[in-house]
Amino acid sequence: MYESSLSTDCCSEKYLTKVIGRTDIEDALARLDLLTQEEVRMAAAQSLKATHAVHDEVKGVDDRIQGVGSDVQQVDIHVQRVDDKVQQVADDIGDQKSSSSSTLIRLAMKA
Repeated sequence: MYESSLSTDCCSEKYLTKVIGRTDIEDALARLDLLTQEEVRMAAAQSLKATHAVHDEVKGVDDRIQGVGSDVQQVDIHVQRVDDKVQQVADDIGDQKSSSSSTLIRLAMKA
């Protein structure tokens, strides 16, 4: 009978504790749950912020690389112009040699 009374007292105590409003542990657990959820949201926000910062940096690098590509194209155009001028000079020298040879041959035949 003592056990039954003890069991009943224990249950009555829990019931009275809830009825009276003594829910310290439950309140603490609920607050802990809210804080944990807030911490998860803050961590996600920080990750998103870092991701955006990396994205902006990569975009800046991409823009600079495109600028370098444009510069390389301009250098290629200048090199092609120099190549064309060198070829023209070589052609002019070849024409002068041919003309000089023809003149020398004519002079030699006259002599």
